[in-house]
Amino acid sequence: MSYNINSNYGQIVATNSTPKWIGKTFYVTAVTWANAWKLQDLFKIDNDWLTRVYATITLALAACVADRGDSIVIAPDYTTAPTDAELTSAWTKWVRIVYANDPETGEQLAMTESKALPATTTGTIFTITGLVEIISIVWIVTTVIETQACNLKLSTVSNSATTDICADLNISADAEQSRMSITWTFANAMINTAKWVPVARQATSIISQEWTIIATTSATNTWEIRWMVRYKPLQEWSRIV
Repeated sequence: MSYNINSNYGQIVATNSTPKWIGKTFYVTAVTWANAWKLQDLFKIDNDWLTRVYATITLALAACVADRGDSIVIAPDYTTAPTDAELTSAWTKWVRIVYANDPETGEQLAMTESKALPATTTGTIFTITGLVEIISIVWIVTTVIETQACNLKLSTVSNSATTDICADLNISADAEQSRMSITWTFANAMINTAKWVPVARQATSIISQEWTIIATTSATNTWEIRWMVRYKPLQEWSRIV
């Protein structure tokens, strides 16, 4: 079914905010997301009586028709990795699953909610499926970090092998809205940047495949942080969640 350029779907397509596939486009978003109701209001049941916004990839796939050229757009708040069964269904139906991204560069963004780091241990932040080029990893302090010595570093785990991708940084008393990033020189510590100071984009990127990105702390500090990674998929179905 084609839609008038002045319809909600037509306006979104015209502004490059959604992929221009030949079939229908469905959206997946966490129902607890503050903007979920806005998506549901914008993308109403269409002329074929199909719902366009769903809470899971499985539900969206059930609305797709094989070989029609359908696509599923994943909102940044939806952090559940597609299951093998979902990927198989998408492949069988020839449905393209994409994440909300920058339409000009092809870069995509994965983001977490504000969350506490593991207490004197390691914890998983992102999981990489397929082959991707990681452009940058940045995290923002959303709740001031407790004044207590605590080293933080990031590492990757692949086939049980752990590789540190930065050196330890003492994050004691880091202020709210300060930002941390890595240089991709693995021997360098993370960079902590104050709220009002610009953060330079990382000079290099890395190619990675089937990684888990973990954080390790040396103490139990009260705080919260939001993690963000910008990347480019290099294979079909490649993604970071």
